[in-house]
Amino acid sequence: MTDEEVALKDEEQAPSSEEMTDEQKEMARLKEAVRVQIEEVGTLRKKLTITVPKETIAERRSEQFNEIKKDSVVPGFRRGRAPMRLIEKRFGPDVNLQLSSQLLSSSYLAAVEKESIKAIGDPLIWVKDKKAEAEADAAEKLVSVEEAFDCVVISPDGDFTYSCEIEVRPEFELPALEEVSLDPPNIVVSDEDVRQYLDRLRMMRGHFEPVPGEPVQDDDLVSGSLKITVGNEVLLEEENCQLAARPTRYSGIVMEDFGKVVHGARTGDKKSFSITIPDDYTNEAVRSQGAAVEFQVQEIKRLRLPEVDEAFLKTLGFSSQPELEKWLRMDLESRRSEEVKRGLKDQVSKYLIGQTAVDLPENLSQRQADRIASRRMLEMSQRGIPESEIVKHLDEIRAGAQTDAVGDLKLQFVFEKIAEQWKIEVSEDEINGYIAGIAQRQNRRFDRVRDDLIRTKTIASLYVFVRDEKIVDRIIEKAKMTESSKPSPKK
Repeated sequence: MTDEEVALKDEEQAPSSEEMTDEQKEMARLKEAVRVQIEEVGTLRKKLTITVPKETIAERRSEQFNEIKKDSVVPGFRRGRAPMRLIEKRFGPDVNLQLSSQLLSSSYLAAVEKESIKAIGDPLIWVKDKKAEAEADAAEKLVSVEEAFDCVVISPDGDFTYSCEIEVRPEFELPALEEVSLDPPNIVVSDEDVRQYLDRLRMMRGHFEPVPGEPVQDDDLVSGSLKITVGNEVLLEEENCQLAARPTRYSGIVMEDFGKVVHGARTGDKKSFSITIPDDYTNEAVRSQGAAVEFQVQEIKRLRLPEVDEAFLKTLGFSSQPELEKWLRMDLESRRSEEVKRGLKDQVSKYLIGQTAVDLPENLSQRQADRIASRRMLEMSQRGIPESEIVKHLDEIRAGAQTDAVGDLKLQFVFEKIAEQWKIEVSEDEINGYIAGIAQRQNRRFDRVRDDLIRTKTIASLYVFVRDEKIVDRIIEKAKMTESSKPSPKK
C-alpha cells in the first residue's frame, strides 16, 4: 500500500465532526491553529519550534475560568455568581500553570500530527536554566517533558512558543518476509561450553572488592575525581565518581577510550585525555566540540569469583566438580532446541538487516543507545548471563564501541514496521511468562525481577522484546529450511 493510499484510508476512517468527542474537537482546533517550524539537527533527529497563538490560549483560559466560576464559592457571593474579574484574580495563577502543562503536551501532539511526523518516544524540551532564567543570554538545556512542566510558563497576553527535539522513524521498504531460506544449526555441546556455563555460575556469586596496591585491569571499577572542560568552561566536575575500566558513557558524555587510558594506573595517578562532546548533548553550545578530561584514581575494585571448592559446590547441591560438570553438560544438552532457535533467530536478524535499506546516523544518540542496551540486557538476562557481565556489555553499547550497535538500531526499526503491518500484539500473560523465565535462569524471585524491570523502566523494552520474538517466530514458521551440512559448536 502506497503512502497516498494509506493517507486516503486514514481520511476515510477519520470520524466526522458529528462523531467527534469534545476532546477530539478541541485537538482538531489546536492542530489547525498551531504553527510549526522544522529544522534538521541530525540524521533521524529534528528540532521543532511550536507556537500556540494567543487567541487559542485566550479561548482555553476563558473556558477554564467559566468552568471554575460554575462551582467556585467566593465570600460575599452565591455559588457561581461571583464576578469574573474576581475569579480571574483569585484563580489566575493556578489556571496559567494548568494551561502551561496542558498546552505543552497537547500542542506537541497536534504539531507532529499536523506535519505528519513519525516521532519515536517523547520529545526533549528546550528550557532555560532556572538559576539563570532572568539573564537574557541564559543557556538553554534539553529536559524531559515532565521536567519542562516546572520550567515553562505561558505569557498572560502573548503567543506560547517553545522548541523541542525529537527522533523520527526512517522511511524504508520491508523485504520479503515469507519463505526466507534458513539453515537450522546442528548444535554440539563442547567442553568449552561447560566451562563457560560454570564461569557464569561463579560470576553470579562473585563480588567486587578493593585491590589496594594493584594496577587497574580491564573491567575493574575505578573510583576517583572526574573533570571535563571545553575550552575554559568546566562542563562537569565530580568527586567519588565510579566508572568501569572500559568504554563508557557518563552524564551523556561518551568516553570510549576510558578503559585504555586508566589501564595500568594505580591509586593516586592522574590521567588526562581528549574526547568529543556528542552531537545530541543537552548543552547545545558545546555539541561536537573537543573536550579535555582529567581523572584521578582514588580506589580500584575487582570482581572476585569464588573458587570451585567444597563450600561453592555445596551451595549448588553437588559433592564434586565432575558431578557438577556432568549436570551442566546435561542441562546444556536439554537446551539444544533453544540454541537452534537462537541460531535461526540470528539468521533472520541478519537477513532483515542485510535486505533492508535504511539511512541511519553514524553515531547513536543517547536515547537510541539506551533502547538498544535495554534490549541486549533482556536477551542476556533470559539466557541466565550474570548481572556483572550484562553491565559490561551495556557500557560498551552505550559508549558506541560495538560495531553492530547501529545494526541493532536498524533491526528495531524493521521490527516496528513489521509489527504495524502484521498487527502484532503482546498480552500481559506473555510478559509475565518472560519475567518468570528470567527469574528462573537467574535463580531469583519473580516479584523481585518484575520490580527491578519496573524500577529501571525496562518493562516497556520487555514488551518490545516479546513482540519482536513473536515476529521472528512467525518468520521462522513461514521459512524454507535447508539441511545443515555439519555440526556447529554451541555459541
